[in-house]
Amino acid sequence: MLVNHVPRVMRSFYSADKDLRHSQLRAAGHLTYCLFDFDLSLMLPAGKPLSDYRLSIFYCTPIIPVLAPLIDGMITRNIKARFTAAEALEFLKKIHNQLDAKVLARQPTKSSTALRNSSWDRWAVLPKDFVKQWSAYRGPPPTYYSRLLQKICDHEFGWRTVSMLRRVARNIEGLFCPFQNILLKICRYCRKV
Repeated sequence: MLVNHVPRVMRSFYSADKDLRHSQLRAAGHLTYCLFDFDLSLMLPAGKPLSDYRLSIFYCTPIIPVLAPLIDGMITRNIKARFTAAEALEFLKKIHNQLDAKVLARQPTKSSTALRNSSWDRWAVLPKDFVKQWSAYRGPPPTYYSRLLQKICDHEFGWRTVSMLRRVARNIEGLFCPFQNILLKICRYCRKV
């Protein structure tokens, strides 16, 4: 999503006044939004449900197992170990050369897409020798708090509540952003004394 407005001074990305300016510009007809798809979008037939066309690569690992290390390399919570875009592309090129045409031609089946709940482990269905070979790319198991938050967000009310709390936290952060440098200077001064 692109927009034709960037504020001159960006105190905080999530500042409360930014939303106000955008709504004023939108009301005046001066704010334009557009979708930028890098020319990769597909036009779907009108009237067809989107669920007929959605298939997450998370659930294709039983069909193409090398997607498991690629996905975990891209989404690991260990930021230092996470693939950059260039590293992910390089990894994908490397594993693509190792795959034969039969593997790449496989189609998802009902059984491969049935396990769509949040606790599904994409490595659990893979052969043990494969898991051992690629274990360096396997992400750490989710923390207790991540699992709890996921359980809460699996329900509509929980998801809305968490979204609202995050929005409030961002707005509070935006209010205190101008005072951050002052607080840091005070803390440094107090340490010296």
